[in-house]
Amino acid sequence: MLEDKDILKSLVDQILNFAADPNMEKRKKMWRIIRPCNKRKKCRSVLARDIERELRKRLWAAKHVPDDHIVWSTVSIQATVLREVDWGVCFTMSGSDEQVDDPLEAKRFVPAFPDRIEPERLSFIDWRIDEEAKELTDDRLQIAVVYPDLGFSPFDHAVRMRGLEKLMLDVFDAPERVHELMDIITSAFEQHHRNREQKSWLNVVPSSDGRYTQVGFRVHCAHIPSDYDPTKPLLRHEWAYISAQTSSGLGPEMFAEFVHPYNVRLARYFSNQTVYYHGCEQLDHKLDVLSTLPNLRRFHVSPWSSMEAAREKFQGRVVLEAHAHPGRVFFSYSSLEMKEEVERLVRAAEGVPLDLNLSDIHSVNAAIGLFYLIFNWNIFMPAVFFLTSPRKYTIQVVLRDILTQHMLEDQLPFEQSAMMSQAGPQGIQAAITIVAMIPILMVYPFIQKYFTSGIMIGSIKG
Repeated sequence: MLEDKDILKSLVDQILNFAADPNMEKRKKMWRIIRPCNKRKKCRSVLARDIERELRKRLWAAKHVPDDHIVWSTVSIQATVLREVDWGVCFTMSGSDEQVDDPLEAKRFVPAFPDRIEPERLSFIDWRIDEEAKELTDDRLQIAVVYPDLGFSPFDHAVRMRGLEKLMLDVFDAPERVHELMDIITSAFEQHHRNREQKSWLNVVPSSDGRYTQVGFRVHCAHIPSDYDPTKPLLRHEWAYISAQTSSGLGPEMFAEFVHPYNVRLARYFSNQTVYYHGCEQLDHKLDVLSTLPNLRRFHVSPWSSMEAAREKFQGRVVLEAHAHPGRVFFSYSSLEMKEEVERLVRAAEGVPLDLNLSDIHSVNAAIGLFYLIFNWNIFMPAVFFLTSPRKYTIQVVLRDILTQHMLEDQLPFEQSAMMSQAGPQGIQAAITIVAMIPILMVYPFIQKYFTSGIMIGSIKG
């Protein structure tokens, strides 16, 4: 390594001398004329490209996003997984493999138990991870190895194994099987996290000054615990991101029976009060249950939940993370309305810890974008009220006139009226209906594959 640097040092010095020659600037201008495409040089190795991508992303955010995010003097490297987790059964998502699946197919669960829950088929084998990491930054940035983990959402994992619709039916038809499946999954999660602690595969990244820890998923920063030992981090030094958004169809009683007890089993390991419960669904009716989650420190209040109800329930014991409505922010709010929405959330959380978050705007691009397109294409009442000239009628207004009045002959020249009278009223109605549908039918196939993911981003966690 030292010999390599000595060789490169001599070459670098010579290159710098040549680069400083004024003739080089003339040559640059000459080449620029015939090479208009300005492509940025990229790293070549896989690991270096990963580091480059992360650093460029962080630099862009630091320069262009004026929020409160922290720029850490670290670079994260993904741990090398030598063996993936094996549950003994196969479950995946259709529409997620670009090399195999139909590119227009929407994503959907392909469960391990399509007919009935069979817990006896499950067997858990944990990850095997290569602990060696390469340093490409001359030790000027702290290297943080990011270890994979199974997360802390056992019910969401059960949905992947069984399928959402069938699991919702199982809580009525086979509740004992659901409990058996949840117990096996949660026990495997507990084994997995204890194994991570034993092998020090924990994502606890201290700052260079030793005062803070770098945390992801919106927590961002925390004080280093008093009992933290960098040579032997403990599970309670991490933050647990717990969610069960696939259970949003369950009422409070069923949530308390089939979901919450298994979340409690995982939350108890984080005795430093480092549990973050996230739910983009409406959680007002489950607050009584969720308030009993051990070691809870951070709670997400979605745009569909009541900030006032969360403030009343937790009484300042946890940090309330609030979101403005992403669809309204993206499509309908003016600058003044966005300011009023933020002020409303601040007033609603008065007197309690609040983290105001304006993220997740990306999740509306395809999904809500499709709703927005359909809404505007089908807009009807404003056209009826404000358009007075038949030449400016939208196709929906024309369709209304045809479907309700059947008086085409009086509205068209004689030749066209004769042709349409041969088709008959029902034929004309069908033709106009098809014409009204064509634009949506042309657009939808190209964004269908993004539709489910757009809805689920910011919804399915863990």
